[in-house]
Amino acid sequence: MLHMQTPDGPRGGPLWGSQTVPHSPGVASDEHYQSLGIPSDEHRRSPGVPSEEHRPAHRGPLWGIPFGPSARLTPLAAGALAAAIVAGATVWTFAQFPTLLVWAAFLGWASYDQSGADRRALISSSACAVFGVVMAWLVAVAVQLHVVPGPSSIASAVDAGVASFAIVYASRWFPLSNVPASFCGFASTFAVLMLAPAASTLNALTSASVSNVLVCVPVSLLIGSVLGVIHQRVASQLTDHRLRARSAAKPIRLTPPDSQPAAALPPA
Repeated sequence: MLHMQTPDGPRGGPLWGSQTVPHSPGVASDEHYQSLGIPSDEHRRSPGVPSEEHRPAHRGPLWGIPFGPSARLTPLAAGALAAAIVAGATVWTFAQFPTLLVWAAFLGWASYDQSGADRRALISSSACAVFGVVMAWLVAVAVQLHVVPGPSSIASAVDAGVASFAIVYASRWFPLSNVPASFCGFASTFAVLMLAPAASTLNALTSASVSNVLVCVPVSLLIGSVLGVIHQRVASQLTDHRLRARSAAKPIRLTPPDSQPAAALPPA
């Protein structure tokens, strides 16, 4: 034990830490350990006691998931927990607004994530989703106005083919370069028109109401893009600060690329 000299004689213990503590013979100083590359507090630990950074994280009541100020969440675990929080809040919120489409919001969220989950993806995914909705709306209006003569099935096929050509050709410009996102909006609009035939009438297509597919579908898809951004922010706050700094250049996505094993290519 180390002893220190006080006016009353030698005493030991942490209550007298303000006094000068001489090194016992054979005990190396902190400078000696630092010169060997060993942290100054590493040699003070008892054998078998892990260092601070190797100690297990404090686990809270969330089914064994680390929680609290000392939580240590990996990006994958943080992304999963953030997705659960955002998805639950989204379903409850959309239940209060029946005219909006919660499934379209999830499609917009997935489209943003699949597009790269960054600022450029937010712009292209949102713009192309709305562009796809507009093209589908034009097809529905053209069918109702009998722009192409003949049966409605043939007219719908011709109008959809023209719209698909326009969607792909417009990808030469950046805001509309995300073709999958455009077809996501295109298909979402036709899903509403097929499931609700009353929405495909000319009066419904031209009405100034929230039930119009030209309003409810793009709004829902754009909300989904915002959900993707919120998911990233929540996941970033739940991620261990050391891992967050290490992977700052990679956005946290619904399916992080690093967590998926590379698929084996089929033999040529």
